[in-house]
Amino acid sequence: MRPSRWTERSDRQRATGRGGLDRPAPISRRAALALPFLATAARAQAAWPERPVRFVVPFPPGSISDAVARLVADKLLPVLGQRVVVENRGGAAGNIGTAYVAHEAADGYTFVIASSGTHGSNPPLYRNVGYDPVKDFAPVIGMIRVPNVLVVRNALPVHSVAEFIAYARAQDGKLTYGSIGNGSSQHLAGTQFEQVADVHMTHVPYRAVPPLLLDMQSDRLDASFQLVPNVIEQVKGGLIRALAVTVNHRVPALAQVPTMAEAGLQGYETAGWFGLLAPAATPAPIIQRLHQACAAILAAPEMQARLASLGTEPMPLGPEEFAAFIASELPRWAEIVRRSGAVVD
Repeated sequence: MRPSRWTERSDRQRATGRGGLDRPAPISRRAALALPFLATAARAQAAWPERPVRFVVPFPPGSISDAVARLVADKLLPVLGQRVVVENRGGAAGNIGTAYVAHEAADGYTFVIASSGTHGSNPPLYRNVGYDPVKDFAPVIGMIRVPNVLVVRNALPVHSVAEFIAYARAQDGKLTYGSIGNGSSQHLAGTQFEQVADVHMTHVPYRAVPPLLLDMQSDRLDASFQLVPNVIEQVKGGLIRALAVTVNHRVPALAQVPTMAEAGLQGYETAGWFGLLAPAATPAPIIQRLHQACAAILAAPEMQARLASLGTEPMPLGPEEFAAFIASELPRWAEIVRRSGAVVD
């Protein structure tokens, strides 16, 4: 005898453990309350950005990081549909502006231009930078690498790295080199040079690059291990003399200047870098969208040419690659700082 429809349904209910018609299992009260929030968050991410975005530069206007931030920001408007405002918050070698962004809302509207200082040498150099360089940030993109170049005043009687080393040894600590402050990348480049070349020099800290270059041009300062963009015009104009770049390949903007290895000093290489970070917990879709937009801008031929003319080179790292790069830079710079003996309160 064929079972009735009611009997078939009762058997199915017993098999499934349900006491009624087939229905989705009830969701918990907590999950139900979360659904509107998750939906709102998803809509906000999909619509991002709905207002202007900020790139915080933790250095003064006119710095390399400021220039790169503005070059990229100017080209993001047609891509994002919103302006990207560059805001300078300088001080404490970049720590002030970086700490500020670390504690901003992770909503996709505030980012920071990080550097080999803020996420390399500063954490081991300062007793308290005001942020955790790893836990407080979400990497967006690595942007550029910036070589250093050894420059000297024109009246200094040296025309090669070998002559510079010989002169420094003969002076026994009297030869001076300038930087933009204790623990700056230029200072640490100088201390690295002293260790590799086995020389002793006197470090002279300045508050900014312009007075440093003025003293070099006035024969009051002997040398400096400057970032290439800071001195490219002075070198090309013959106001100071470049002896060697501090990377293992020639820099197109100073193609006539040899590398340290070519000049006879092996085992010496140093360079700065800059990239874009967001506060930790910034939604991944926002990170990815901004990364793709910035990567396309930095890869454009006209941007590549412009950055090369400044003496920089591309460092196109995605979020995960950039995170791994920062993680590798921190112990490397910690060792450089330790060997230099530099400390900043």
